Amino acid sequence: TLTYIFSRLNLIEPIKNKLMKLIDSRQNQHIGLITFVLLISFNTFILVYKNLNKPEGPNVILITIDTLRADHLGSYGYERDTSPNIDSLAEKGILFENAFSQAPWTLPSMASMHTSLYPTQIGILKFGYQINDKLLMIAEYMKNNFYNTFAVVSNIVVGKILGFGQGFDLFEETFNSYEGGYDSRIITDKAIQIIQNNKDNRFFLWVHYMDPHDHYIRHSEFNYGSEYVGSLPSEVNTRYLNKNKDPLDINDLSYVKDLYDGEISYTDKYIGELINSLSELGIEENTIIILTADHGEGFMERGKFGHGQNLYQELINVPLVIYNPLEPKLSGKRVTNNVEVRYIAKTIFELTNLNNSYIEGYNLLDIDHENSSDGIVYSQLHKNLNAVLVNDWKLISNSENNIFELYNLKEDPNELSNQFTSNREDITQVRDMLAAKLLYLNNLKTTEIKKLKLEEEDIKKLKALGYLQ
Repeated sequence: TLTYIFSRLNLIEPIKNKLMKLIDSRQNQHIGLITFVLLISFNTFILVYKNLNKPEGPNVILITIDTLRADHLGSYGYERDTSPNIDSLAEKGILFENAFSQAPWTLPSMASMHTSLYPTQIGILKFGYQINDKLLMIAEYMKNNFYNTFAVVSNIVVGKILGFGQGFDLFEETFNSYEGGYDSRIITDKAIQIIQNNKDNRFFLWVHYMDPHDHYIRHSEFNYGSEYVGSLPSEVNTRYLNKNKDPLDINDLSYVKDLYDGEISYTDKYIGELINSLSELGIEENTIIILTADHGEGFMERGKFGHGQNLYQELINVPLVIYNPLEPKLSGKRVTNNVEVRYIAKTIFELTNLNNSYIEGYNLLDIDHENSSDGIVYSQLHKNLNAVLVNDWKLISNSENNIFELYNLKEDPNELSNQFTSNREDITQVRDMLAAKLLYLNNLKTTEIKKLKLEEEDIKKLKALGYLQ
C-alpha cells in the first residue's frame, strides 16, 4: 500500500524510483516510512506554495509558422488576400516590418527563438545535434514561475528528440508529413482543446504550424492556380522542382507560388479559429499572441526553390506580429527598425512581469528602448557564412570561400547589386563597420552540443522533410 501511494506522488521519476526501492527494502522499512512522511509533507508544501504564487500576468500564445515569407501576407503588402486573420491580428497589435530570423532553416532558428541565444552560442549550426538541456528555454522559465506550459507542434525538427520539449507540461507532436501532408486543422483542434481545459489557469502555449513548408498541396477552396494547364502536379516539393530536368516557365513558377499561397491561406483559416476561440472562452483580453515564422522560402530568386541555402532576404526576413490587449495604445502600430526574433523570449518574460535580467535582448514592445533603434541584427547559416544588418545595409560574409557581399536594402531590396568592392568612401566606411560587427559572432562562446540519436521512425520522418537522404 505504501509503495502504491508513493508511486502516485508527483515527483521526478529517477528520485521516485530510487525512493520506492528504499521503501520496498525490508531492512529499511523505518527509513522508508520516515521518507514517505517527509515527502508527503514536501508535496503538500509545494502545492500550497504553488497556489499562493499563481502568476498574475497574462496568458501567452506563441504561434510559429514554418516557411512563411513575410512578403506573402496582406499586412506586408502582398497583392493577394492570403491572410485575412493574420492581417486582422496585425491591425489590433503591432507589426514589425523588418524582423529577421537568426537562421534560414528550422532547427537553429527555433532554438535561437526559444533560448534568446544565437545559433553559434547554442552550438547547432548543422543537423545531427540536439539542444543542450543546460540551456534555459522559454517554457522552462515559464514553468519555474508557475505557468502551465503546453505545446502543439507539427515538425519533428522542433520535436522532443531535438530538445524542444524542455519545460512543457504537455508536448503534443503531430508528424504526418510522410503520409501526405500537414494539417493546420488538426493542430488547431488540439490547441483549442488545451485552451479549453486550462482557461482558468495562466498558461504559455506554443503552436507550430507546418503547412506552408513543402510539399505544397493545392487547396481548391481558395481557387489559387485553378487556371493552370501546365505539366506540374497538384502536389509538388522543392526537391522535385530543383531536380526537374525540364525548365520551368513563368506559368509554372506562378503555379508553384499559387500552391504555396494556398497553404498560407489554409493555415490562416485555422489560426483564425484559434484566435476566435479565445473570445468565445472569455480570455482574449488577457492573452498575448505572438506570431512569427522560423524562416522564409525561395522561389528561384537564386536559381533554386526552398530554404537553408543562403542568407538573402527571402529566407531570413520573417513576419512578426505581437498583439497585447493590455496595451491598446500599441494597436495598429508598425515598426520599421530591424529586430531579431530571438528577442521574443525577453519580450514574453517582461510582458508577464517575470524577472529576466539574465536573458539577452530587450522587450520588442519597448519601442523607445535605447537599443531598439540600433538596427543591428545577425543571421547565420553555418560557422563560415554569416550576415549582419545595420539599418539599410547588409553584409554577407562567406569566410570559407572568401566571398563577401554588401547591399543597400533600401535602394536594392532584391540584393542584386553587390557593392563590396566599391571605392566610394561612404560605402567603404559602411563595409568596414559591418565587418567589425561580424567579429562579434566569431567571439561568442559555444555551448557543448549533444549528438542526436534517432529511431527508425524518426529517420523516416526526417527523410520525408529532406533533412536526411
